[in-house]
Amino acid sequence: MSLSVIAKKGLLFSSVLVAFLGSPAAATAQKTDTASVYFKYKEKALSRSAKNFIDTLLFSEVLVHGQKLTILGFADSIGGAEYNLSLSEKRAHNVKKYLLSLGLADADMKLVIGKGRIEHAAPVKGLSSDRKVLIIIDGSPGARKEMVAPAAARLESKIAAVKVNQAVALKNLQFEGDRHHLLAVSRPTLDTLLAIMNDNPTLKIQVEGHICCLDPSLGSDKEDAEGGGMLSVTRAKMVYDFLVRKGIAKERIKYIGLGSTKPLVPITAMPDEQAKNRRVEIRVLSK
Repeated sequence: MSLSVIAKKGLLFSSVLVAFLGSPAAATAQKTDTASVYFKYKEKALSRSAKNFIDTLLFSEVLVHGQKLTILGFADSIGGAEYNLSLSEKRAHNVKKYLLSLGLADADMKLVIGKGRIEHAAPVKGLSSDRKVLIIIDGSPGARKEMVAPAAARLESKIAAVKVNQAVALKNLQFEGDRHHLLAVSRPTLDTLLAIMNDNPTLKIQVEGHICCLDPSLGSDKEDAEGGGMLSVTRAKMVYDFLVRKGIAKERIKYIGLGSTKPLVPITAMPDEQAKNRRVEIRVLSK
């Protein structure tokens, strides 16, 4: 998904020259897509909304493995120069730390620095838009295939081992709480499944959503907090929609939500054990 498409959804992007690097050659050589991550006053830690924003960058393939990134931190004009430089550096490094937690490579982050406060021609007092980190995106996403291949081989061997009408759980699929939106850490698993579907054109599957931790007196499923149906169904449909969007024929995929009707552990188990019931499985319909 392009930056312009995401921008239409209310996420703030800009396309800027790489003048921040202090290199006239860089400033004139090319235009680079840049995402802005904003911070609260005096804060160096990423807020939940900032993390969700970065998650969206990865899930929408604006950020992908193998790109080269420059991460620049900034601060507003409130406070001394030394304080703002330190704050901007901490913001930049916290963005880097979060990107690393999502699986991006340290070697792909070309430059991570704080630039201190943003100077304006006219005196201003603490603009909130100055409290940010810029992620300057440059490079090819070619490394993604190299990362997907080993995982695809492992999952493909599991699918090959099961009989028709048996199911295999998809590991590392994570959703927002009570919603069908997948977190960015789920993207490698989706890419793995896509690779398997492409490599095995006769394979037909059913995507099955399961939820956990529901009081039996409330039923076997619950509404998606975003609306649109029952949670186990909307989560299964999210995987279905991804595969179809990537070119897999609809005739090869079905989806269904099973709520909490097929738990792996009893509802009386401890919460961390119950979490095993929250899963998406792939049932092999034909090979």
